[in-house]
Amino acid sequence: MANNAFQLMEKTLLNEFRDEYQRQSDDLGIDKPESNPITDAELQDVSEWFTSTGGLIITDDESVRMLDYFGIEASAHDGYTISLRPNTNRAAVYEELYHAKQYRDGIIVDTGESRLKAEIMTQHYLLDNAKKLKLSDYEIMSTEKALKDWEADLNEFYNKNGISNRWEYDN
Repeated sequence: MANNAFQLMEKTLLNEFRDEYQRQSDDLGIDKPESNPITDAELQDVSEWFTSTGGLIITDDESVRMLDYFGIEASAHDGYTISLRPNTNRAAVYEELYHAKQYRDGIIVDTGESRLKAEIMTQHYLLDNAKKLKLSDYEIMSTEKALKDWEADLNEFYNKNGISNRWEYDN
């Protein structure tokens, strides 16, 4: 029974990660420029801060294999554990840090509506802070596209579940 639950969870996560990866793929109609990785010094600062709050950032080979399996660049597993690839772009780092905060704050509580709302909130956070976070033009355009996709997914979720109340992002 536990094995079935694990398989269901794995399948759900795999579908979510693949969907997110697809959203951030090259369907923006522009050529993807060189990566905008977070610098080693910035990553060290972020890691020290996250560790001081009880968190752990993992960049080992096993973590990279997991990211490869799901076809993603980074992942917040919960409020305290984040997996990153080496030379991860800065948008991915800050997105996962924000997701970790959302887990801690109880915003992400399931793989349905709360997850979709959290993705929308995160994209707004990245766009609202793009200059401070030093996001590249490509990362901003990719984030804008992801925001539209997540909003469409939330509306589809509402339509599929017969929910007439529509949630709107509010700062």
